[in-house]
Amino acid sequence: MKNKGITLVELIVSFALVGVSIIYFYRTLNTVSKIYKISRDETNNYIRKSYTLKLAKANIDKDIDADTDVCDHNEYCVRGEKSCSSKFCQVKIKYKDGKTTDSESEVTLYYYKP
Repeated sequence: MKNKGITLVELIVSFALVGVSIIYFYRTLNTVSKIYKISRDETNNYIRKSYTLKLAKANIDKDIDADTDVCDHNEYCVRGEKSCSSKFCQVKIKYKDGKTTDSESEVTLYYYKP
């Protein structure tokens, strides 16, 4: 006998294998999507933090003795509080980290005042 058709069992097994592979493929895509979102948020936070620190450092270097605002011309910086003791200073900077529309993080910048 030369049967050229597909049996019902072969068809069910094929659909089951395809269904299982689709489930694993979906789970993998879902995991990759979550990892991508987390890494994108972390990268954006790092960029905002780096940008804020660079502008704060530039503002400090411009006029180190004056009581200038370290957040000058920086859309991410919220507030910078300077405190100095003899030759060492620190600036606590609050910046918008971008995790939510109004969330903030804090970083401290230490520097030496000549």
